[in-house]
Amino acid sequence: MFHIVVIILFLPIASQLILGSFSIAQKINLKYSVITQINIAVAIALLIAAPKLLDVEAKIEHVRSIMPRTTYYTLAIFLFLAFLSVIGFQLVWKKGHKKRLNRD
Repeated sequence: MFHIVVIILFLPIASQLILGSFSIAQKINLKYSVITQINIAVAIALLIAAPKLLDVEAKIEHVRSIMPRTTYYTLAIFLFLAFLSVIGFQLVWKKGHKKRLNRD
């Protein structure tokens, strides 16, 4: 029932993982900090505004009961922490990438 909500909550993680990785590898001309700031803003907005998505999805699917709020918040917090861990791993990768470039 909450597939749409999970996909929408997963979008900042996927965007950060793909665009951030390409930015660090210098395959695109966007700064890593810009990509991260946009994705953080979207992730925080989804944490705040996405509970309305549950109601909208319930109306679209004609579901009588929606996902419990505690389940939603648990899922949202877990995905937000996953998003932050992606950023952390990318920052470690970026720092190592800069050190390798400085050695060469």
